[in-house]
Amino acid sequence: MSEASPREKLSRESQLAKLTQCEDDLSHVATNVTQLITELQGLRFDSEALGRELAERETALEQHRNALATQGDERARLEQQAGAASEALRAAESRLLESDAQVATFGRELEALHAGIDERERRLVDLNAQHELVRSRLAEREGQLELARAEAEAATFELAEARGPSSLDEPHASLGHVRLFALPGGYMLDESEDPCPRPGDVVSGGFGECVVTRIGPSPFPGDKRRCAVLSVAPT
Repeated sequence: MSEASPREKLSRESQLAKLTQCEDDLSHVATNVTQLITELQGLRFDSEALGRELAERETALEQHRNALATQGDERARLEQQAGAASEALRAAESRLLESDAQVATFGRELEALHAGIDERERRLVDLNAQHELVRSRLAEREGQLELARAEAEAATFELAEARGPSSLDEPHASLGHVRLFALPGGYMLDESEDPCPRPGDVVSGGFGECVVTRIGPSPFPGDKRRCAVLSVAPT
């Protein structure tokens, strides 16, 4: 085998150098590729993380949208309730105005009734005063009548005494008499064995001194005794 020429040696060395340079370049490229693959994997991981975060944010955004829609529905419902409450308030205010008008009317009617009651009370007072005046006059007339009766009875007794006792009066006097007390609270009957007094006489009874106002027949059926009507003597 013949030796290579210097040119061939130089060409081989040059090729070997190029081959070495290529290998180095290829190794550097492989290293760069490995780094790029690693970076790509990191980017993929980051992309997946960003995708998950984006999905989570989209989910949160959808929930927020749903919450906003719910709030919108709730706001619409509340606005509807507020409108109904406003209508009810206006209706209540209208009823209140009507009630105030009725109360004012009732107040005027009540004042008129009070005025009528006051007028009737004044008339009642006047009627009571007139009634008391009539009663006073009636009592005065009754007193005058009783006095006239007593005077008539006295005149009758005086006339009987002037004529002399009759045979019919003596048995009656021996039988006693009946006493009728005219009291403020009513009448009371009593019996006495004493002779019958005269009108105008003052006698003592269970109620103090009494005045004989008149003499009449006994109120008992078949009783022949006389009855003396007595009233309490004024002090």
